[in-house]
Amino acid sequence: MEIRVKNGDFVAFCTEDRELGTVAKKGDSIGKMSMRTGKFVGATVCMVALKEKFDEHQQRKAADKGKLIENVIRQIKQDIEDNDTSSIKILLTNSSDEDLESFLSEL
Repeated sequence: MEIRVKNGDFVAFCTEDRELGTVAKKGDSIGKMSMRTGKFVGATVCMVALKEKFDEHQQRKAADKGKLIENVIRQIKQDIEDNDTSSIKILLTNSSDEDLESFLSEL
């Protein structure tokens, strides 16, 4: 079985005829899982492999988001040291009122 990304889904394809006891032929799709929601459709024999791929993808996204946040914080600190708050104001302008008020309530 081979897993590829296609149209925002992880898709499992057979690499040989009747793979894993299915009636599918080599190259046939036997299941897919949404990269965004994790919703699965297809033969249960590929569900575990697709779920593992989905979990890896989610962990990678979370790690990338964490790195991005750390870089933004680093830049904010630098901008404050340089007394340049223009980019911070832009960032805050694009934040929702609810997020801004939530942040203030923690102070």
